[in-house]
Amino acid sequence: MNPKKLFKKILIFAAISAAAMFISCAKETKNEIFVSFFTGSVTQTRSGAPVAVEVKGVVQEGDIFTIGEKSTLILQSSDGLVIRFESNTEAVISSITDVSKREISLNKGKVLSSVEKLQKRHGYAVKTPTAVASVRGTQFLTEFTGTKSIIAVGKGVVNVKRTAGAADEKLVEKGNSAVVETEKEIVELREVNKVETLELSKLEKTPVVENVENKTPDELKDIFKEIEKSEVEINEQIKEETGLTPAEMKTKYGRIDVITLYSGRTIQGIIVSRGESYRVLTTNGPVAIKAKDVRRTDVR
Repeated sequence: MNPKKLFKKILIFAAISAAAMFISCAKETKNEIFVSFFTGSVTQTRSGAPVAVEVKGVVQEGDIFTIGEKSTLILQSSDGLVIRFESNTEAVISSITDVSKREISLNKGKVLSSVEKLQKRHGYAVKTPTAVASVRGTQFLTEFTGTKSIIAVGKGVVNVKRTAGAADEKLVEKGNSAVVETEKEIVELREVNKVETLELSKLEKTPVVENVENKTPDELKDIFKEIEKSEVEINEQIKEETGLTPAEMKTKYGRIDVITLYSGRTIQGIIVSRGESYRVLTTNGPVAIKAKDVRRTDVR
């Protein structure tokens, strides 16, 4: 072949390859995050100024979200990353421009993350003042109370690393939780508890919208219209596990049970089951009482 023609073909091939790589990288990098659903009191701040929270609104790096009492915010990315912010939560979208280093900074509260199999070189992490949880494909809950971080894993594996004080790092598998406390220098592992299991169940009921970038706000609202019903049921169960007030017991069950033990001690709550032991909902959550220790029960 004529050297000039060969050189020309090489140049053309190189140009086509470069263009293809550019288009591919552009597609991979263009991965926006949208507000797919919210309810209750949710505020969004950008560069120090308030921004109206809207379904299908595009989230930007540095945005701060504050979720009030009995409120929820759900975000979703084009590649299927779902982020749920629960009541009484404040978080910063600290990094989303680089899809390999997307990160949420959780200042307080709870965030649920669903990360199906991410594309190659895509990553996601949730960071608190004491820990960072990094994943590629999983479902997990991150909670920060001010002195303690809890990472509960519902699916897959999460890498949890201590970021304050002495360094420690552990892989946390499904059904387990990592606890990182300010005053302790290790990442402790334990089984996921009942409340964390209930919180994680919300992800199972949260739709992952295909082609979310092509949906209209009305289409998204229609997709999520049933989610509030399931939220109420799960939140009621969580409330029972963490403790109802006497007024809440009276409103929900129409009574308060008073259990008198042979020891002379009395316990007030709601008896939800009897047998060899009684399961009683109290202001501090459910307790089990052996039937042989019960002298009598009264209703008021």
